[in-house]
Amino acid sequence: MLRTEIFSGRFYAGFPEELRKQIEACFLHKIGPGELPGPVVKKLDRNVGLISPHAGYIYSGPVA
Repeated sequence: MLRTEIFSGRFYAGFPEELRKQIEACFLHKIGPGELPGPVVKKLDRNVGLISPHAGYIYSGPVA
């Protein structure tokens, strides 16, 4: 099921590049992992996960 994003621009950035920067900041935050994930080594034929914020990344992004 694919649902239209209803909180785009509210709890998280509304534009792809801004959202990418926001997520990268969570990875690089002092209480986050401290580094960005490595490159995809093997592409799969199907999705196995996704990022689905339940609230704004500013609240729990670095530790979520």
